[in-house]
Amino acid sequence: NENGNESEIGKKEYFYTKLAELTMDNEDRINCYAAVLDCSAPYYMESTGKYICTLKLIDNSTHPNPQIRSFPSFISAQIFAKVKEDIPQPHKIGSILRMHRAQ
Repeated sequence: NENGNESEIGKKEYFYTKLAELTMDNEDRINCYAAVLDCSAPYYMESTGKYICTLKLIDNSTHPNPQIRSFPSFISAQIFAKVKEDIPQPHKIGSILRMHRAQ
């Protein structure tokens, strides 16, 4: 599948996408690692019936210099969950977030 292959011993081998390679029209589920720059407190959206949290994320593919426009300095991601406790709660700036099968 698009997320990984079964290895010889039956464990899944995941493929990770760099943040700079993500596109808005990507409908595949992706796996990625990112460091958290900022995180909103989770809140309930009545229109979706879910909790939502907005994160600013970086990895080694996002460029730290905002003067260079060919790469984003960070990406914004929204996390949705039916239960508030399922929303990630980074403890500090720089916390590492691993996402599997994200869309």
